[in-house]
Amino acid sequence: ALLGAAGCATVAPRTPPPPPLPSIERPETAGSLFLEADYERRHGHPKEAIGLLQEAAKLDPGSPDILAALAQTYAQTGDAEKARATAEEVLKRDPDHEEALRLLVGLHAREHEYDQALPHLRHLVELHPDDLHLLIQLAEMAVEADHPKEAIARLQQYLADHPASVPAHFHLARALAASGDLDGAIDHFRFCTRERPEVERGWINLGTAYEQKGDLPAAIDAYRKALEINPYNRALSKRVAQLLVATKQVDAAIAAYEKLVQERPDDLRAQLRLALLLYDQKRLDDALARLEKIHDRWPDNPRVSYLLALTYEERKEPDKALALLRPLYDQDPTNLEVAYHLVNNLEAKKDKEAILALFSQGQLGREPMPADLLLYLGMAEARLKAYPEAEQIYTAALKRYPDDPRLHFQLGALYERMDRFEASVAELKESLRLDPDQPHALNYLGYMYAERNIHLDESLKLVKRAVELRPNDGYIIDSLGWVYYKLGRLEEARKAVEHALELAPDDAVIRDHMGDIYWALGRHEDSFKEWQRALELDGDEVKGLEEKIARHRALLQGRGGR
Repeated sequence: ALLGAAGCATVAPRTPPPPPLPSIERPETAGSLFLEADYERRHGHPKEAIGLLQEAAKLDPGSPDILAALAQTYAQTGDAEKARATAEEVLKRDPDHEEALRLLVGLHAREHEYDQALPHLRHLVELHPDDLHLLIQLAEMAVEADHPKEAIARLQQYLADHPASVPAHFHLARALAASGDLDGAIDHFRFCTRERPEVERGWINLGTAYEQKGDLPAAIDAYRKALEINPYNRALSKRVAQLLVATKQVDAAIAAYEKLVQERPDDLRAQLRLALLLYDQKRLDDALARLEKIHDRWPDNPRVSYLLALTYEERKEPDKALALLRPLYDQDPTNLEVAYHLVNNLEAKKDKEAILALFSQGQLGREPMPADLLLYLGMAEARLKAYPEAEQIYTAALKRYPDDPRLHFQLGALYERMDRFEASVAELKESLRLDPDQPHALNYLGYMYAERNIHLDESLKLVKRAVELRPNDGYIIDSLGWVYYKLGRLEEARKAVEHALELAPDDAVIRDHMGDIYWALGRHEDSFKEWQRALELDGDEVKGLEEKIARHRALLQGRGGR
């Protein structure tokens, strides 16, 4: 029944389903992707931005703006190669695209590829001929690319229309300085400082131009103007101090460094420069006081220890100097300056044994002693008249350095003092064989011959060659005069030795020779004056000088006249 009822019932018509709602996912356009990429880029997601821009470029391949944004983003991620290639692609589509031009300028400039950047920068200047900022950028880059003439021409052209432009004058001055026209640069920098005297940079550049020109006092004045504007420019204050030293304004330089040290006591370089200035001025007490304080603060600094040792040495305090120099030498036996002063102070103490011990220590070292140090060790022993020790050093040195003419010369001079004439001649000749143009070796051998009155023609030849090599050496010219004297060429001897005295007026030996020559010429009173002067200068230098004076006075009295 139910089934029948159901089957007989009337069926109502069905309601059709509602149409589907429109989708909120619309197809993306190049513009929407561009905006999304800009958002990502500005929020620090450049990689996501690159992907979006690449998709946008596919949808709109002709858009230079999309490619320019992609190039910028490549640059942001450090991919300069892709940034450059993409920016160049932009310019193929739009040669005047400023963003791409500026990007390429920046990319090339970052790599110092100025010649590649300049064409793009020139194009920007053509697009904006009145943009001074772009013009200055072009001028600076042209100078960097070693094209200062282009910078000069463009800035001069701009100044023809804008003669009061201080920035244009300033950059023109820089270009002129780069081209070598320092006078022109100074004129334009001075214009800048007249028009804008409150700008520090103008005065600094003016000072630099004066310095390059060699006008150091004018440079100092300009730098001081800059320091009036900015007294905290420490680098410039240091430069002024250095120029004061260079111009021999020592008191002003000391004051400048004292101010620098007062402002920054931890500035070691300024501290040392001040101490050195005091040392050079022989203000040894002041230098010592300052260096001792510096050493207390920097006890392990070798430069500080070395300078303090030099000050002790200058004050004739060798023990204190040696206490500092010995550790420095042990740390670095190859430091010849330290070794020189170490030997110098040992010599000042007349410590022959310590000098020889230093030589022996060097012989046992892993590295051979330098020839220069061996030379100085031998010379120190010779000056102390420790002749056997000096000979030991020189002969050992020559085993290692057999072709060093200096060692042969010093050994030859040593043998002469030891009255070993033949050995001396052999060493001096060997020295001259190795180096024929040694003025001192030539002079020494020639003088030795003259003193013994032998080989006088050879002696004259040797000494004349020495004079050619050292025409203003009073001692060598004296030797020439002495050879002439031995040859009996008295007028030539007189002229030579008088000239020698002009060059070395306080040498006792030369005065003694002058006396002998005057005596031979019959100028007896002049002879006694010269001999007496030699005695006053250094009586020990000339053997038997007092006896010679007495003998000649007696001889003169015996003749009954002058």
